[in-house]
Amino acid sequence: MKNRPTHLSLAAVIAAAALAGPVYADTMFTVDPEAGNNAFTAVFDASIGERISAVSSGIGCTLTVDEAKLEGRATCSVPLSSVRVDNDDTKTEHFGQ
Repeated sequence: MKNRPTHLSLAAVIAAAALAGPVYADTMFTVDPEAGNNAFTAVFDASIGERISAVSSGIGCTLTVDEAKLEGRATCSVPLSSVRVDNDDTKTEHFGQ
Protein backbone atom coordinates (compact mmCIF):
# COMPACT_ATOMS: atom_id res chain seq x y z
CA MET A 1 0.00 0.00 0.00
CA LYS A 2 2.92 2.36 0.50
CA ASN A 3 3.59 2.49 -3.26
CA ARG A 4 0.02 3.31 -4.21
CA PRO A 5 0.00 7.09 -3.36
CA THR A 6 3.19 7.61 -5.39
CA HIS A 7 1.69 5.71 -8.31
CA LEU A 8 -1.47 7.83 -8.22
CA SER A 9 0.53 11.06 -7.98
CA LEU A 10 2.64 10.09 -10.98
CA ALA A 11 -0.48 9.23 -12.97
CA ALA A 12 -2.01 12.61 -12.10
CA VAL A 13 1.12 14.48 -13.25
CA ILE A 14 1.21 12.56 -16.54
CA ALA A 15 -2.49 13.25 -17.15
CA ALA A 16 -2.10 16.95 -16.41
CA ALA A 17 0.90 17.21 -18.76
CA ALA A 18 -1.03 15.46 -21.54
CA LEU A 19 -4.01 17.80 -21.20
CA ALA A 20 -1.90 20.96 -21.08
CA GLY A 21 -1.06 20.80 -24.79
CA PRO A 22 2.26 21.38 -26.50
CA VAL A 23 4.87 23.51 -24.77
CA TYR A 24 7.14 25.49 -27.04
CA ALA A 25 10.65 26.32 -25.93
CA ASP A 26 12.78 29.05 -27.42
CA THR A 27 14.87 27.89 -30.35
CA MET A 28 18.38 29.28 -30.44
CA PHE A 29 20.65 29.82 -33.44
CA THR A 30 24.25 31.00 -33.26
CA VAL A 31 26.83 32.41 -35.65
CA ASP A 32 30.36 31.32 -34.83
CA PRO A 33 32.76 34.29 -35.01
CA GLU A 34 35.62 31.90 -35.78
CA ALA A 35 33.90 30.53 -38.89
CA GLY A 36 35.02 33.51 -40.99
CA ASN A 37 32.02 33.12 -43.26
CA ASN A 38 30.26 36.14 -41.80
CA ALA A 39 31.16 39.81 -42.11
CA PHE A 40 30.06 43.32 -41.34
CA THR A 41 30.97 46.65 -42.87
CA ALA A 42 30.30 49.97 -41.15
CA VAL A 43 30.90 53.52 -42.31
CA PHE A 44 31.63 56.21 -39.72
CA ASP A 45 31.39 59.92 -40.50
CA ALA A 46 33.31 62.17 -38.11
CA SER A 47 32.28 65.76 -37.38
CA ILE A 48 35.56 66.97 -38.91
CA GLY A 49 34.58 65.46 -42.26
CA GLU A 50 36.63 62.29 -42.11
CA ARG A 51 34.92 59.11 -43.21
CA ILE A 52 36.21 55.62 -42.42
CA SER A 53 35.07 52.15 -43.36
CA ALA A 54 35.42 49.42 -40.75
CA VAL A 55 35.31 45.75 -41.77
CA SER A 56 35.42 42.53 -39.74
CA SER A 57 34.80 38.87 -40.40
CA GLY A 58 34.74 38.05 -36.68
CA ILE A 59 31.09 38.80 -35.94
CA GLY A 60 29.25 36.47 -33.59
CA CYS A 61 25.48 36.45 -33.16
CA THR A 62 22.87 34.63 -31.15
CA LEU A 63 19.28 34.54 -32.39
CA THR A 64 16.53 33.33 -30.07
CA VAL A 65 13.17 32.52 -31.64
CA ASP A 66 9.89 32.03 -29.80
CA GLU A 67 8.12 29.71 -32.22
CA ALA A 68 4.75 30.01 -30.49
CA LYS A 69 4.67 33.81 -30.81
CA LEU A 70 6.58 33.91 -34.11
CA GLU A 71 8.99 36.43 -32.56
CA GLY A 72 12.72 36.57 -32.26
CA ARG A 73 15.56 38.62 -30.84
CA ALA A 74 19.22 38.79 -31.73
CA THR A 75 22.41 40.00 -30.14
CA CYS A 76 25.67 40.38 -32.02
CA SER A 77 29.19 41.30 -31.00
CA VAL A 78 32.47 41.97 -32.74
CA PRO A 79 35.86 41.87 -31.04
CA LEU A 80 37.48 45.26 -31.55
CA SER A 81 40.75 43.53 -32.38
CA SER A 82 39.13 41.95 -35.47
CA VAL A 83 38.09 45.30 -37.02
CA ARG A 84 40.13 46.55 -39.98
CA VAL A 85 39.81 50.28 -40.85
CA ASP A 86 40.24 51.51 -44.44
CA ASN A 87 42.59 48.57 -44.99
CA ASP A 88 45.27 50.65 -43.23
CA ASP A 89 47.42 49.48 -40.29
CA THR A 90 47.74 52.94 -38.66
CA LYS A 91 44.01 53.72 -38.87
CA THR A 92 43.19 50.25 -37.56
CA GLU A 93 45.50 50.77 -34.59
CA HIS A 94 43.99 54.19 -33.83
CA PHE A 95 40.46 52.80 -34.09
CA GLY A 96 41.32 50.12 -31.54
CA GLN A 97 42.39 52.74 -29.01
